[in-house]
Amino acid sequence: MRLATTLSRKVVPLSWGRRIAARRTIKEIGFIGVWQFQARLSATILLSLAAFIGAWQAVIVMLPWGLTATHWYETARANGLQDILETPAPTKNKGQRLGSWLFYGLKIYLFDFKQFVFFHLLGPSISRRSKSSLRMQGRRLLIILGMTLFGVLATHHALSLAGYSRRQIYWGNMAARVLNIPVKILETTILVGLLFLIVRLITGLV
Repeated sequence: MRLATTLSRKVVPLSWGRRIAARRTIKEIGFIGVWQFQARLSATILLSLAAFIGAWQAVIVMLPWGLTATHWYETARANGLQDILETPAPTKNKGQRLGSWLFYGLKIYLFDFKQFVFFHLLGPSISRRSKSSLRMQGRRLLIILGMTLFGVLATHHALSLAGYSRRQIYWGNMAARVLNIPVKILETTILVGLLFLIVRLITGLV
């Protein structure tokens, strides 16, 4: 009887706030897993199609996939999914702080770390508003650069930092997919060309 009483005292139920946060974290982990699977599958199919039927034909075939994935992410964000590229919010609880940063490190590992570095360094310049026309043009250039070089997550994050409305972010992300898919093919073509050049140089020297 005493043991049961002692155990009942030690078991402290989670508060509603912590329960909601835990559920959101689980949902976010599930979303990240599914998102990564579809992103890698999409990239594999895209490059395979580019090799067999041509780059522009591959872009046309895969564009509906990219637009559907973009719509899915924007819908998830509208339904409460946290911005994946957002840094953890400060908290006084050491356990929550450690868990948040560990989870953030996992996201950096799973996703392209370059976009995290990009927004860590240039995010303040994107979010900062200025009356100077030169700075505003530089701000727009950074936004377009982030939208073109990276994917759906980066475009949403950049437009959010810039203060655009949810509707503007949605259609801006859709438009960015038209630019991002050809850029991915171009990047891969350049990397493959450089790889073949290095191999030819090495085999020529042997």
